[in-house]
Parts: sequence; C-alpha cells; structure tokens
Amino acid sequence: MAGLDPAIHVDGRVFGAGGARRLTGHDEKSKLETTMSRPRIYTVHVRAWSTAADREAVFLREGFSWGAFVFSVAWALWHRLWFWALIVLGLSALIAVAGELAGLDPVTDGAIGLGLALLVGWQANDWRRRALEKRGFVTAGVVAASSLIEAERRFFAKAAASAATPAKAGAPSTWAAS
Repeated sequence: MAGLDPAIHVDGRVFGAGGARRLTGHDEKSKLETTMSRPRIYTVHVRAWSTAADREAVFLREGFSWGAFVFSVAWALWHRLWFWALIVLGLSALIAVAGELAGLDPVTDGAIGLGLALLVGWQANDWRRRALEKRGFVTAGVVAASSLIEAERRFFAKAAASAATPAKAGAPSTWAAS
C-alpha cells in the first residue's frame, strides 16, 4: 500500500533500511497517526495590511463542518456570521411553522431539519471564507496537512524560507493573494 513504511515489525523491533531499533510507545503512536491520518486541505487567509509577524493568519479547513452541522445558529454567531445566523434561524422557524401548518409527521419534519443542518455543514466554511474577504483578508495560500498545527507549521516554514531567499524579479510573494 502506498504511504506505508516498508519496514518489518517483529516483537517491538523495526527492521528496515535504517537498521534495527526498538519501538517506543511514542513511535507506535506517531506511526499510527502517520498511516491513519488523512491529509486535509486548508486555505490560509491573512490581512494584507497587518504589521503582525503572522499577519493575523486564519486557517480554514475545506469540507464539511461538524460544528456548524450540530450547532448551526450558535456556530454562525460564534464566527460573527450574523447574516447567516439570521438566515438559518429564520429557515428553522419556517420549517417548524410550515410543518405544523401542513400537518407533517415528526419524521418528515425532522428529515427536513436534518437536510437544513447538512446544508449548513457543507456551506459553513465557504461562508467564513467570504466573511473574511469582506473583513480585508486575502487568500495567501493552500496547505495540505493532517492537522491544523501541521498546516500552520508548513505554511510558516515556507513563508520563512521564502523571506530568507532573495525574491526573483516578477515572482509572486508568499503572502500575496493570487
């Protein structure tokens, strides 16, 4: 299988290209995290005019948001998405009132509510991305990593490396929006 270590594990020892060594609990956990973790895509957004060293970077994971799925309105309010919080609250109320007036059974009413929650979960990070753009953030890059911490490490390491190397004429900056 691709991505797996070709070494042979026998009685807590690893035999491979690096020779034999004893596995510790930390090594086993790291190996499990490496082989089991699926890379995720993060978009990086920074304030164009920020003087902070990290330029107030915000990392948004692509894909489904479980927090938004479970806590739709509260999640939107937490992320200062006032408009979307009102829309979701209004749609939830509309679904409840329409279900009551139409005499829908609780299963159908619940299925419609679940559909709304799924829609919110799938769209939530896109709503955040647009809100950040309105607040003056620009997209600085895209990072593939297994965790948020790994994404931050990779992004800032690349930014530091590009800042240390002299820029070529006409080459885009790491921090610039494309």
